[in-house]
Amino acid sequence: MLTFVLVIDFTGQGRKDLNQSLARAEDFQRLAESRGAQVLGQYWTTGPHDGLVLISAPDGEVAAGLAFALGAGGAVRARVSRAFSREEMAAIVDDLG
Repeated sequence: MLTFVLVIDFTGQGRKDLNQSLARAEDFQRLAESRGAQVLGQYWTTGPHDGLVLISAPDGEVAAGLAFALGAGGAVRARVSRAFSREEMAAIVDDLG
């Protein structure tokens, strides 16, 4: 399984319906599990973005599909990035020579 970070920003609709945020998070967790992924953590944040979701997924296609599905609900915009563990980064750096 690979690790991904979804950076979340509320839309106007998401801000208006903020009281539904926890229910949407639970729905997303069920969706992720149905697609063979696992939610490792969901965080609401202050600063330039409104939240972060850490997921473990079998591949980038599943992770991207989850980000698209999350955004399709209209409450948030989601961007997905691959995250590398220390061990994975060590292998990448070793390959640099």
